[in-house]
Amino acid sequence: DVCSSDLGIDAERQRELQALEHSKRDLQLNDFLRGQLISRARIPGIGYVRKQRLLSYGIGSALDVRPSLNIPGFGPTYMSYLMSWRNSCMARFQYNPSRGVPVLEVRRVNLKFTTLRNDLTAKLKSGPTALTNLSAGAQGRFLQMQGQLEIGYRRLAQADADLRLCR
Repeated sequence: DVCSSDLGIDAERQRELQALEHSKRDLQLNDFLRGQLISRARIPGIGYVRKQRLLSYGIGSALDVRPSLNIPGFGPTYMSYLMSWRNSCMARFQYNPSRGVPVLEVRRVNLKFTTLRNDLTAKLKSGPTALTNLSAGAQGRFLQMQGQLEIGYRRLAQADADLRLCR
């Protein structure tokens, strides 16, 4: 039985979890910005209709707001309003080093490696059957080729005998 530690899965999972720990501040900031909803915000110059347009383009929180957004009806002026609001959200963020990595991120890593482990386990379990099928197929092809070789040999022997008679 090959276990996941033999394949390096557990070590890779640990590396990803450590990377999350190192980027904890950014993750906490993203988590905070994800909770700052445009629909509930008071953004100067951006009312209900413009908020709905943003939502229709998948922009629902401060995390989604970027200077590179290209949304019809949102030129430089409205984009500056949005960016100012996002910056004010970022200014309210308070990093808490004692708070762990957001649960959502840990779950994402765990799900990734659980899925990988399950896929590899399924492949390993199906391996013997696949090898048996390959072996049976190869053996069948070998017997077929052997039969064709015998037929070819008989035809050659017959052609040789026929050639001797004609001389």
